[in-house]
Amino acid sequence: MKKKINLETLCTPQSKQPLVRRGNRFITADGRERFPIVFGVPILLPRSDAADWHRELVEMILWEHPDEIEQIYANEEAWRKDPNGLYRNYIRRLVGGKEEIRQAIDRYAAADTGQWLPQKNSRQTIPWKEKRDFLNYATVKNGKHRLMTAQTSPSKAAYQYYGETIAKCGAKNILELSTGAGTGTATAANAMADDARLYTVDVGFSCHGNAVGIAKYLGKTIQPVCANFWFLPFRDEAFDLVCTLNGLDESREIQRTLSQAARVLKPGGHFLVFSRKSAFMRQRSVLEEFGFSQRETEDCLQKCRLYASAEHLIGLCREHRLELISSKEFVKDEMTTWVVTLFQKV
Repeated sequence: MKKKINLETLCTPQSKQPLVRRGNRFITADGRERFPIVFGVPILLPRSDAADWHRELVEMILWEHPDEIEQIYANEEAWRKDPNGLYRNYIRRLVGGKEEIRQAIDRYAAADTGQWLPQKNSRQTIPWKEKRDFLNYATVKNGKHRLMTAQTSPSKAAYQYYGETIAKCGAKNILELSTGAGTGTATAANAMADDARLYTVDVGFSCHGNAVGIAKYLGKTIQPVCANFWFLPFRDEAFDLVCTLNGLDESREIQRTLSQAARVLKPGGHFLVFSRKSAFMRQRSVLEEFGFSQRETEDCLQKCRLYASAEHLIGLCREHRLELISSKEFVKDEMTTWVVTLFQKV
């Protein structure tokens, strides 16, 4: 029997005040903070929030040129044809060579912004395009497709192990970091008990259409929440399990993200991470051409508070009382090795 989502689990993203639902919005008791609900998805983003998390490397390097960054994403046709080429061209023109990139990274690392770049106005107003995309994604057909992707991809064994680990945890209240295309959401929802509840978080509103379609297809209880990782809008110790499939190695401010994950986990709760063994495998298309080795890239990413490697992650988790339980590697191809790592909050 499906459980109802417990909306009392939610709170404001920064002040952590309780929320009360009033029609199509959440408000605080004093009425000063208001957050819309669009197609059943709470938009619980800080007012200073901005841009999508998959842009982190280019923004890290070009964060002093926000207008130029916007141009990269404004040209949709060029973006679809060759996104890595756009990255490289802008970086070469605006930054230059390896040493200039290193200096830009150093400046970014020194500026502990705690915000995505470039700055934008509140994303609490959802553009029509995202609403349209949401409706396109929120179908049973798409839910079935996402589950089949996990069962037939070259990384099938890794996805299967990830799902088996979720099932073994036996969690009733689960938080997923990064809905994305929905493959991780489908894997988690398919593995969890029928009476469990899954909350899934992403900053991209239209991504949550995937979660809705998966919930319809599997008949599971899934609540999408539009939020960012280092201002999670959930009360302390609300979850038995926090899981993420590629959510950490595709995000920034990883220390803050881990701090938030530990905060919302109950003592004894589990933190499950599916990630690349090295983030260099994701970033090489931008930095390898400039002469950065894997070791140099990982050093830069660590300095800038991004995911660098599975080894780096284990060390950071320990700082947040997340102790390593197990770690298993899966070789996808000569370019990518996946690692599924399980931690427990002590």
